[in-house]
Amino acid sequence: MNEAVLETIALTYRYPDGRVALTELDLCIRRGERVALLGANGSGKTTLMLNLLGLLEPGSGEIRAFGESLSRKTADLKRLRSRVGLVFQNPDSQLLSASVAEDVSFGPLNLGLAHDEVRQRVADSLAAVGMDEYAHVPAHALSFGQKKRVCIAGVLAMRPEVLLLDEPTAGLDARAVEELLAVLGDLHAQGMTVVLSTHDIDLAYAWADRAEVLKRGRLVESCEASEFATAFPRFTRHGLAHPRVAEIYNAALGAGLVPCADVEPRTHAELLGALEGEPAQAEEAS
Repeated sequence: MNEAVLETIALTYRYPDGRVALTELDLCIRRGERVALLGANGSGKTTLMLNLLGLLEPGSGEIRAFGESLSRKTADLKRLRSRVGLVFQNPDSQLLSASVAEDVSFGPLNLGLAHDEVRQRVADSLAAVGMDEYAHVPAHALSFGQKKRVCIAGVLAMRPEVLLLDEPTAGLDARAVEELLAVLGDLHAQGMTVVLSTHDIDLAYAWADRAEVLKRGRLVESCEASEFATAFPRFTRHGLAHPRVAEIYNAALGAGLVPCADVEPRTHAELLGALEGEPAQAEEAS
């Protein structure tokens, strides 16, 4: 079993006004996983990510990063944020510099790296998200989807081992979502651990290796990809929809239009394959 990179043990967090956001939450993220944090708006997904990165301090419980209890010391938090990167939901809250290259260089410069190293990291990170031609473009001139990719590049320039993304597809059209998922697929293939929060059940069903469902700050469901077909229908009790691919496949199965598959389709392409008589692949869905 892969090592744990991020863990919460009985984590509880209250907002300054006293409202409870997370309650006795136990979660373990293992190296190399693609984990979807599912839940309706207000379920605690963003608050959890901010706690994992040390941007919020829990009221009780423990956070462990790479096997060690999370310290509040400035040097330890700086080290953590060089290993774990967070991409916020709204890119405009993360893009602060005049040009794309300046923005992506901000983190590495704060690490005190040499300028040649920073320039190389900026070039590599922009190339990784397909934005290398936009290095000198003002950030405000980019489309929403391009801004999200630049935010990812800014995190990648820190060379993290874990990438956290808060509602990464929110506000994106279908093409931009496809491009973003291709970027995340490449990063995961290179060994990066990727955790994204979303209420997009179709995205989670197609993409994740594991799903964790939060409801009112509590972890109420957890399942591996092999359990998705039977587990996801239960998620409707937590305010989540049923995956459309699963709905269509089950309807087609009930109508006798497709044979029962050993591996149920999880993506649009796999569903089309099933309807055309092609078996779904047991490998990763992306």
